[in-house]
Amino acid sequence: MRSCVFIACVFIAAVGVGGCASSGSGRLAHDARQLRDLDPAPYRVAIARAEVSDRLASRMGGGNGSLPLALSANSISKALARDLRRLDAATEIVELEEGDDLALADAARADLLLRPRVTDFDLGYDGVTDNAWLSGLLWITTWIGGLVIADTDYDARLRIEWDVVNPHTERRVATVSSMSDATSLAFLDRHDFISWGTLSSVIVPPFLTGDDVEATSETLSHYALGQVAARCTAFLKSGLDGDERELLGRCRIESPRNGERVDETVSLRGAIVARDLVTEVAVFVNDDPEPRVWLDSNRLPSRAQQQIGSLFEVPLSDVRLRLGSGENHVAIEFVVAGRRSSRTIRLVRPATETGDSSDEA
Repeated sequence: MRSCVFIACVFIAAVGVGGCASSGSGRLAHDARQLRDLDPAPYRVAIARAEVSDRLASRMGGGNGSLPLALSANSISKALARDLRRLDAATEIVELEEGDDLALADAARADLLLRPRVTDFDLGYDGVTDNAWLSGLLWITTWIGGLVIADTDYDARLRIEWDVVNPHTERRVATVSSMSDATSLAFLDRHDFISWGTLSSVIVPPFLTGDDVEATSETLSHYALGQVAARCTAFLKSGLDGDERELLGRCRIESPRNGERVDETVSLRGAIVARDLVTEVAVFVNDDPEPRVWLDSNRLPSRAQQQIGSLFEVPLSDVRLRLGSGENHVAIEFVVAGRRSSRTIRLVRPATETGDSSDEA
């Protein structure tokens, strides 16, 4: 009886110290939850095909001490788009096919174009962790308990530089560098449970068993891409507003919040704050070819009315829109000093039994 209590206490301590997954996976999940709690960035974002040099492409295939990336170079953008959607990084994430990315982004009515470039890569074994003793102790006392302790360190380096481009002006807004780092894996992160590796773990401690290359590569690749996407998400949600050189200004949307559930009729409130005179404002809903609201220079406030110190401001105070049921994308386009920019928010109107109306505002 006492031995059972001892084993149970050791296992509970192990969960507290090592967790039931790798420490990197746990940290990534925590970061993801925090990022998802933030409102999505108010942009329809198009992602171009990732650029990978021949030198890095060969390293990403594995060999010379490096594990391979668990997906092809051509699939990197698709995987990043998947993770950005999971993190609710922006109003909408659109993957572009290979070709003229500016033309494709324009056809997708994107507010921003992201051009990812892989600039560094290395996945590989880096030694055992300080938790190896705990893994060994649980292996001796319970066997299976040793399989869940993060007992091995790995380099999981993947650096991607993103060129953030305003597709309306074809000019770069910023370049963002995001990089994953090292992580620790447990035996079950490196092997399928039903495998020869599991049988070998009956004989030797988990941290002394050889890695299953495919399983380890899969785990490290998922971790590295997830971290890169998380850091890009943090920039889109929190960092971009302070670095809008080519976006000309800010479209502050006070209500409704991006991603909010709304009624059939909504009032769009906020302001466009720019560095020069705002000469045009248009509001589109979904794929409507015609704007619901259109204001040209004759209907907008004059220069004297817009100018507040060194900035110019156009309030959005009486824009009422009627939305269809389901998900709606509301795009606000504006022109400043002859150059166009846009923002897009996502609003969800729950379906009703009486149907929905598509009348314009």
